[in-house]
Amino acid sequence: MIPPRSLLALLALGLALSLQAAEPVKHRLLLQVSEDSLDRMMTTLQIARQVKEHYSPDQVEVVLVVFGAGVRNLQYYAPVALQNRLARARDLGVRVLVCEDSLRNAGLTPSKMLPDIEFTPNGVVTLLEQIEQGWVNVRP
Repeated sequence: MIPPRSLLALLALGLALSLQAAEPVKHRLLLQVSEDSLDRMMTTLQIARQVKEHYSPDQVEVVLVVFGAGVRNLQYYAPVALQNRLARARDLGVRVLVCEDSLRNAGLTPSKMLPDIEFTPNGVVTLLEQIEQGWVNVRP
């Protein structure tokens, strides 16, 4: 039989270890691209990767919100270099949200965009709501 003190110590140790393993995300970063600029998109994806690698991928959430003319950067015929950088960012857990309103205004549809991106009804509203929840917004 385990003495009560030893049992309590074991329970406390188990609780401490489980809390440490389930440590919550500490940082939340919003990046935005609203210009039709390959250089801007490439730089933003590079920043997303660097932030994910600086912290560990599970310690930071990074979301790239693309709206306005920026949606043109992510069309299905985007340069291979951009597609590769986007794939590396997604592999690290970076989410890419494209504004559906901006797509309509540009005469584009989700089917004309690169695969494995997500869509949001309105990019600016998404930014506003995330900022209100404490996310940090950076516009490279």
